[in-house]
Amino acid sequence: MFENKTCDYCGEPFAKNDDVVVCPDCGAPYHRACWDKHGECAHKAEHAGGYLYAKDEATAPVADEDFVGEIRAEMAQQKQEQVPPAPTAEAGYCENCGAKLVDGNEYCVYCAHKQGDPVTKHNPKYAQVDPLAGMAPEETIAGETVADMALVVRNNSAKVLPKLKKTADRKLKLGWNWPALFFGYLYFFFRKMYKYGIIVIMAQVLLLNVLNFALGDPVTKTNQILSQQYNATIESDNPTQEEYMKVLEATALEMNTSGVTKQIYMMLFGSVLTAHLACALLFEWLYLKHCGDTIKRMKNSAEILGGMSKSEYRLNLLARGGVSIFGIFIGYFAKMAIEQFVAMIMSTFGG
Repeated sequence: MFENKTCDYCGEPFAKNDDVVVCPDCGAPYHRACWDKHGECAHKAEHAGGYLYAKDEATAPVADEDFVGEIRAEMAQQKQEQVPPAPTAEAGYCENCGAKLVDGNEYCVYCAHKQGDPVTKHNPKYAQVDPLAGMAPEETIAGETVADMALVVRNNSAKVLPKLKKTADRKLKLGWNWPALFFGYLYFFFRKMYKYGIIVIMAQVLLLNVLNFALGDPVTKTNQILSQQYNATIESDNPTQEEYMKVLEATALEMNTSGVTKQIYMMLFGSVLTAHLACALLFEWLYLKHCGDTIKRMKNSAEILGGMSKSEYRLNLLARGGVSIFGIFIGYFAKMAIEQFVAMIMSTFGG
């Protein structure tokens, strides 16, 4: 193609089998060694003015005259094809996160964005995700439509709804939920199941006290040992740090030799393990009940208020559904408060 043409760096003509490098901007040819040596086109300063390398029509086919422009156009077209079209409500996808919209619902189940409002963020991971998991909006789960259930579940509904459907269809409502196994009552609060979260905490505290009684009340033994060692070791009203550490060491030794430490660990581990296993087995059923109760309460509110539109009804379901990071903190402090309350009651009635 470049025979009888010369390299603009070395001035030597190109041979038939020469390794030729072409400038991607203007198309000027160079020996590869010359290009590697200089690292740029000899006409770089002229590129801004639109300089293009002119070929001799006698030595270059007409079809190759604008091959640089053709390559650029082809690359631009490929790049444009790789970019997915922006999601739109008219196409059935949320303008904000790209998730598939429920028929007739202007609020997205995943991000609660109202279609037509300014877009605040775009999360491509939800692109073309079906929040109904392939089920029809009018299909029912435990007597409630899939469309309403998706609004209450909201986060990760594409995976949660099939589990709720299986739970509703099973005679034995026991299932399995890994997050509930690992996080226990905190996962209930995360899913805004505050009532069931409180029940789980109370059950765990009750079990802890039952195990404490069954193991011979190691908590009371610990307090007795601590009191005895404290009185035997410390005489002053204001003990030093060294004196206090001696009390702790003596207490630990006494607890280990009497088996109290092992009993306390068994009690704590047993109560936590039992509670978390119960959470994992019962979560799907309880969450199904939670979603159904939420929808029923909203329907009753709509009947009482009378003037609630369909959009307001669905928006209220979205607000009451989903997850809450703040709920985790509520659960943590609720457990502390319940434990303190139970300890106070027991100390009062225990003498």
